[in-house]
Amino acid sequence: GDDANGVSVSHTYMQSGLFTITLYATDPNGCTDSAFRVVNVITPVFQIDLSNLTCIEQNGYIRFNADIQNLSTVTITSMDIESWISGTQPALETWMGNLYIGNTLHYESAYQIQMIDDAPLCCMRIGTATGILNDTVFNKTICVPLKNEFRVLPPFPNPSIDESSINIIAPLTGEAFITVSNMRGEVVSEQSLILHPGVNTVSINTIFYTAGIFQVAVYYKDERQQVRLMVIHH
Repeated sequence: GDDANGVSVSHTYMQSGLFTITLYATDPNGCTDSAFRVVNVITPVFQIDLSNLTCIEQNGYIRFNADIQNLSTVTITSMDIESWISGTQPALETWMGNLYIGNTLHYESAYQIQMIDDAPLCCMRIGTATGILNDTVFNKTICVPLKNEFRVLPPFPNPSIDESSINIIAPLTGEAFITVSNMRGEVVSEQSLILHPGVNTVSINTIFYTAGIFQVAVYYKDERQQVRLMVIHH
């Protein structure tokens, strides 16, 4: 607990919980009275959910729509929202308003991005957001395919030191088989997994690979696609 004298006092709470504030007043005759109030202190937590991204093409340009839900314990008053398609620089828009706790914002971009032939993905990211008390960095990203067809995208990061990832676009749910081979054709690792419709991100642990060039082959239904991965070490 804490106590203070004066007309206007302040106290900083270091944890969440219910706390009782009691006011004691004494008149010149020495008579004392008191009043109290219980306050609920909540530690500010920032969390959002970014979902239902749609990228609508019209006359060669893409417009972005998505749902942003505030799962924080504070109201969000502004957000930096970036949108892009593969091969373009992100377009930045700052949304301002009051996104209250638990509410969902249906965001529609005020801008359009020119479509690029054969671009595989469109993406959106929530960067910095401002709440009632302070700022936080989300870096919450979602991507959806522009075409509903099987495709294996280049690995990232590439070159890889200890781990790399690949995005696999699948039109339907189905089993996939992934092999990693060196330039002599020797398989150094393999894995099987279930792909779901949309973008599937798969991690490849390269920490035990020798430095060199590797072929990553993905087998899905009756199709096969491969990408090249470079591994380097410090």
